Amino acid sequence: LANLPPDVIRQIVRLGVEWIDDMRLISPLWNSLALAHLTARKNLPTINLIRFHANSTGSPIIVMCIAQRFRKYFGAENWESKTIPNDDDNIFVYSNFEFVIIASQIKVPSRIVRILDRCSKIEILELNLDISRQRPEICCIIAALRDVIIKQVTFSALSMDFNDSSASNILCVLRAHSFERLTLSTELPTFMFDLRDLFQAHGTFGTFYAEAASLV
Repeated sequence: LANLPPDVIRQIVRLGVEWIDDMRLISPLWNSLALAHLTARKNLPTINLIRFHANSTGSPIIVMCIAQRFRKYFGAENWESKTIPNDDDNIFVYSNFEFVIIASQIKVPSRIVRILDRCSKIEILELNLDISRQRPEICCIIAALRDVIIKQVTFSALSMDFNDSSASNILCVLRAHSFERLTLSTELPTFMFDLRDLFQAHGTFGTFYAEAASLV
């Protein structure tokens, strides 16, 4: 294997990217070509869903839906998992993590950054975090995404204390990264909380909608 021509190695790496970390150990040439493959975002696997939320004690959790074969590639082989009915190709994996403080700034831990650096795109990024109280955490997640293509961003923890500041925070996220679609939702029943009514009560729906639509 160590003596294969570079073009053949590149083809093997492209077809078996889930084993890329093992391939890097074969020889210096394999390592060099594998690293070159990883630096080209378009070559990397897609993540179907990433969801950030907090558990009952407030600790952050990351949930991913990925292809089964990329579990080790993303460093999630030891995470908790849940199968998907009638889908043998994909799996949900999830893990607790902690944000870190570096130079007085909140950051996403390196193991999460590594995951984000190893994907070409994310189909759905779901932020099930309090947009009013957890803006620093949300902003550091967005910063860690860098040039990852994201098809849809979903804010799924909107609550009855949603206000103009919450709307402004969402717009800040939309300005900081490019998204193709925006979804706003709540875990509260509609008879308790209707986002449209709340926006109209504040008189900000038109302004928010116009700017959000211009950003996605």
